[in-house]
Amino acid sequence: EQTMNTLPRTIISGLTKKQSHLLQHKALFSSNPAVLRLKGVLQEYRKIHYTQETPTRFRKEIIQTMDADKDGYITSNDIRKFLTNIGESKQMSEEDLDMIFKEAGVTISGETVGVSTEKMIQLL
Repeated sequence: EQTMNTLPRTIISGLTKKQSHLLQHKALFSSNPAVLRLKGVLQEYRKIHYTQETPTRFRKEIIQTMDADKDGYITSNDIRKFLTNIGESKQMSEEDLDMIFKEAGVTISGETVGVSTEKMIQLL
């Protein structure tokens, strides 16, 4: 699936404003099974515990909560700790977390790496 960053400039420049906006909007959504699984866990948690909260605001608050050290980045450990705290740690495997970070454009090479909170909000 191509995003605005991978499309040739000639295609982008030939799009109407509305088409360009729709393409940018589509690029923010993932069909990766691990991302969808995490989204599902978060949606169920919101339905039970944050029924009055809008999905967008909830995502921002959850991502800020995951970023426990407030450095602006989310690591797989941050996600794992959050899932453990809400009783959902068995919902996501380490492979799932690796897939989420790969989807976010992070190559994992044995080091602890993080995804910016803004990118994680967009991904989820």
